[in-house]
Amino acid sequence: MSPIAPAGWCGAAQCSQPCPDCAPANPVAGDRYILPSGATGAWAGFDDSLAHWEENAWRIIPPKEGWVAWDQNGLALLVFSQGQWTEATAAD
Repeated sequence: MSPIAPAGWCGAAQCSQPCPDCAPANPVAGDRYILPSGATGAWAGFDDSLAHWEENAWRIIPPKEGWVAWDQNGLALLVFSQGQWTEATAAD
């Protein structure tokens, strides 16, 4: 879904642009993404997980129920609920 700059890995993240279906060829230290369903390459099999580029490898972090992320491009708050990232609503 999006690269993220989390407010700590405790479940809050900030997204800034759409996530590619596969890992970028030249990631920059600190790049973070919410991975889309059906991602390929280094991200295959990690649907909806968080990916964080650390020095020379992707660190994959499975999200937990209730984690939130801010989508800067879409100007939307996302919530990980029932196994997927969705836009938060007043009922969330």
